[in-house]
Amino acid sequence: MNPNYNRDPETNLQVPLNSTMANHAIHVWKYYVRSAGFKNILIIAHSAGGFCLEKIQLKDSKFFYENVKKIAITDSMVINKHLLNQSQKTFMRENCVHYIKSKRDLGTQLRRVVQG
Repeated sequence: MNPNYNRDPETNLQVPLNSTMANHAIHVWKYYVRSAGFKNILIIAHSAGGFCLEKIQLKDSKFFYENVKKIAITDSMVINKHLLNQSQKTFMRENCVHYIKSKRDLGTQLRRVVQG
């Protein structure tokens, strides 16, 4: 899935049902990930992928939290913690790591993605 590409490169027309990053991510999630019946999902979200991940979490919370096991976010827009309930915040705190560029030593914890 690459939500950065939502236009046909030859015609420059928007791809149906995928006209925005969020729509693309939700479409792929619904018709490919969810419909495949996966039960142990590991996610890597880079850059705007964090924004897309947030939209999937909000749109399909029950399936998401039952089947996603771990999340790695790399140099990404972080999830808006105010949109998550307490159990969702706990899930993110326990199962999500946000890797960001730093000049500090490898393994140094810089900050949490979701607090509260």
